[in-house]
Amino acid sequence: PKLILTLANVPPAETSAVSATAPAPVVSDYGAIEHRRIGRMQARYLIERGHSTLGFVRPTEPTIRRYATERLTGVRDECKSAGLSRPVVKDVDDRLETYTAAATSLMREGVSGVCAHNDDVALMLLAALEQAGFSAPGDLAVIGSDDVPLAQRELTTIALDVDSYATTIIGRVLAHLGSEEQRPDAGDMLRLVIRTSA
Repeated sequence: PKLILTLANVPPAETSAVSATAPAPVVSDYGAIEHRRIGRMQARYLIERGHSTLGFVRPTEPTIRRYATERLTGVRDECKSAGLSRPVVKDVDDRLETYTAAATSLMREGVSGVCAHNDDVALMLLAALEQAGFSAPGDLAVIGSDDVPLAQRELTTIALDVDSYATTIIGRVLAHLGSEEQRPDAGDMLRLVIRTSA
């Protein structure tokens, strides 16, 4: 092969390890998606809506934790910029009861708006709220990230433009290959989508 492309935000240390034994140069998508900015956008929206105590709900899945940590850092940055306390963090797994426990605990601690790591977490949180007799945004505002198809009914989220992501990766590949072709403008990859959950 002329080139090997790693996806899924493989960190530089791991990319270097792959490069050491790879039969071709390795190009990574690391940093193409600004996970920290996603967290900042989520928090900024909730803060602008009047929420002064935020929460962050993240999955315990180890392969996802790296992205979740970056997004949480973004939420913390935005809270600090707004002069607010650090977000209250809750961990969940694939059981609905962990989401119910997280939601009720957040509300007891005075949290009114939650940044979910992604839409899957946000949708499970909404289901847990409904099952427990609560609602979003009345009892707890919820914002996700990714804009998956199931989010389109009610979930406020940060959408990821797949075409922009692909254009960014193509630009990296062309640069690595030494192509003199003009790089296309990827545009803004992230976009706030406002629905009813927050």
